Amino acid sequence: MDKDWMDLLGWKTGWKDKTVIVQGFGNVGSHASVFVVEAGAKLIGVQEFDVSLVNENGIDPKDLMEYYAKNNKSIKGYTKATEKEGSLLGEKCDILMPCSTQKVLTVENANSVQAKMILEGANGPSTPAADEILRKKNVLIIPDLFCNAGGVTVSYL
Repeated sequence: MDKDWMDLLGWKTGWKDKTVIVQGFGNVGSHASVFVVEAGAKLIGVQEFDVSLVNENGIDPKDLMEYYAKNNKSIKGYTKATEKEGSLLGEKCDILMPCSTQKVLTVENANSVQAKMILEGANGPSTPAADEILRKKNVLIIPDLFCNAGGVTVSYL
């Protein structure tokens, strides 16, 4: 994490002490979760289409990936976190990673986002109106073109 960018957010450089919520736990979200946890962040929430999981003490993404693979590609029923109804996009965290689908951050929910940084793992997860709201809130957005370009390139090949 670049010092100049972290200074804008009032953060120390590095991943340590940063909390993360990921939306989507497929290929992009699950692997991105592993990388940020290995770098020192704490994964406190995972949102999927059928359920959301929260654990303020942290969720082990590798353990959740094993559960997901054994449980017919679902995180539902994972006992090492609490199941929660609805979206986690507006929950308190430092970093939000929308990694599932386009247009999940909209004019209807952008004001509720509490994260100071968004790492766009999905293609086009923010609508233009949401992007404008988030920028006015001084949220640092690392765009999909930068965040997920490597994965898209490898998929192409």
